[in-house]
Amino acid sequence: MDKKKNLIGYIVIGILLASVAIFIIYMGNKNQRKFEYPLAKNYKINEYIPTFLTDNDMSKIYFNDFISTVISNPEESYLLLDEEYRNLKYPTYSSYYNEYASNVTIDKRVKKYYKDSVGKYIIFGVYDESDNLYIFKTNGVMQYSVYLDDYTVEIGD
Repeated sequence: MDKKKNLIGYIVIGILLASVAIFIIYMGNKNQRKFEYPLAKNYKINEYIPTFLTDNDMSKIYFNDFISTVISNPEESYLLLDEEYRNLKYPTYSSYYNEYASNVTIDKRVKKYYKDSVGKYIIFGVYDESDNLYIFKTNGVMQYSVYLDDYTVEIGD
């Protein structure tokens, strides 16, 4: 009887080991199949990589670029304001700095956004978590002017 129990035990252990071995071989072949096909093209120098950005992504990019510029270089951010808007709302850099730039913090986040077209420009309106409005009038990728409200001047051509 002990010999039968031992034999059954050896058979069960053998089946378990064979099952584990088959599973390991299967998983190894499955993983190996993933690498048979290149996952990405090998791009050469000066070859572009196509990327798709949503309107939400673009609004966040403009917003984050402007906020980081305000914090790191307020003088440059002053020049990013639309010229007509800047001359009416903040006629001097010191008025801009005292009323706006000195109060900006890096922890601002986009709450909601909208996109519109006005003439040859694409407009991204962005509201931060405090419901402050930032309007980016774009005429190319990362070529924009900024309005900090929608009532000081008419945004358009």
